[in-house]
Amino acid sequence: DANHVKSQATSITWECFYPAADQTLKKIQVSAELDGHIIAALQDENKALKNKVAEKTQEISDVKRDCEATQKSLGEKLAKVEAELKEAKKPPLPNKVTLRNPIPIIGSLKGALDKVDDQFFRFDLPFAITLFNHRSEKVFVTDNGMLCMDQATDARKYKDGKSLPFRSDDFPVYSLFPFWADLMIGKDKPHGIFWEMVGNSPARSLIVEWYVTRFGQESQFFHFNLLYEEARPNVVTFKYYDTAEEGNHTIGVQGPNSYKMFSHDQKRRFEGVQVVFNTAADTMQSSTFPIRH
Repeated sequence: DANHVKSQATSITWECFYPAADQTLKKIQVSAELDGHIIAALQDENKALKNKVAEKTQEISDVKRDCEATQKSLGEKLAKVEAELKEAKKPPLPNKVTLRNPIPIIGSLKGALDKVDDQFFRFDLPFAITLFNHRSEKVFVTDNGMLCMDQATDARKYKDGKSLPFRSDDFPVYSLFPFWADLMIGKDKPHGIFWEMVGNSPARSLIVEWYVTRFGQESQFFHFNLLYEEARPNVVTFKYYDTAEEGNHTIGVQGPNSYKMFSHDQKRRFEGVQVVFNTAADTMQSSTFPIRH
């Protein structure tokens, strides 16, 4: 024991037992003097051994943590693959999406995997669009019938359509409202937000289409799309195929210095209505078109 080291030497004692002639155990003590340098060396070896044990214990802990992380990652990947296989095996459900080759931003024509409510989704455009003389390749769409350029906002905070102009520090400056209302995508329903690009440069067209329902009233369907034509900068067209008759919505466009509002909280149906907004000329024109059933 280091506490008992005196000067340069100390003693160590062993107690030994051996059988005696009378079949009892006899105890003797054997003592020896140990040099202090030997004790110090033994103490160093003991310390080094403890350090190695600590290092190996940490290595085992690290390996265990890495194995658990790998197992979790593999589990998540397996769950994703299983979900994708389940999605691929689903038969198409009846829907009214007008796009020939719809690409889902969120949701699925075979039935959405999850309920989606009050969420924004980033959508990197295949080509830049120009609205209000502002050019961007990055937009955000929400299940609540909005498309915003450059940035998103709190979809839950701004889930209900507001009367235009509507401005706030945390609200996107460049915003399009094909049908701004408290909408949602229902699980296992053919709901979603889809997009398609048709044509070739410099005359490509981008279509973003919503097929959704209203929160709390899932028997209602809202089906509309947004059309942007590359050859017509600053112009955007909204087309409506199915909307409920209730109010609580906003249809319009808004930039930093101007806006146009076609409808706000009007209790009417918009089937077969299209609205063309020229955001540079600050004009708005509505007309009707036939719906093919």
